[in-house]
Amino acid sequence: MIYEYLIMAAMIAGSALVSTTIWSRNKTRVRMLGLVIFIAMLPLLAGSGFMALGHPAPWVSEITVPAGSHDVIAVKLIQDEAIYLWLSIAGEAAPRSYVLPWSDGEAQRLDRLLGKRNQKGQRFMVDVPPQPFNDTRTYHPKPQPRMPDKVIPLSLPPIYERTP
Repeated sequence: MIYEYLIMAAMIAGSALVSTTIWSRNKTRVRMLGLVIFIAMLPLLAGSGFMALGHPAPWVSEITVPAGSHDVIAVKLIQDEAIYLWLSIAGEAAPRSYVLPWSDGEAQRLDRLLGKRNQKGQRFMVDVPPQPFNDTRTYHPKPQPRMPDKVIPLSLPPIYERTP
């Protein structure tokens, strides 16, 4: 998503601003404030760079995961550690990976859906609510695609003419 690159650009610009503050000939208090701001920004810069390089992003509704229905491509359950989801997000060419904290209930729901997927070949989706920081996710089978409309040929009956 584009937000990682925007965060990185803001962090790099902020780092340049803070470094000019540190190296300026201002009072020591201003320089120390610049140093504190720079140190506070380093974890944000590292985190945004980490996510931009393709590592799984933490699941935060409306912040890292856009609202809407997304296709679940793959799931990896690592017991008592994490749940990894690989989603195909509408409007994006490449799929994105996300990491969820381990939850027995959610792992059982995903395991059940994976079993149905393997038996019937049925894919499933996840619905993300539009409220930020809302952790309620609903999983459901992917709806069948709409059948194409029937094309009824409109042909006129043949016209016969008499010749004398």
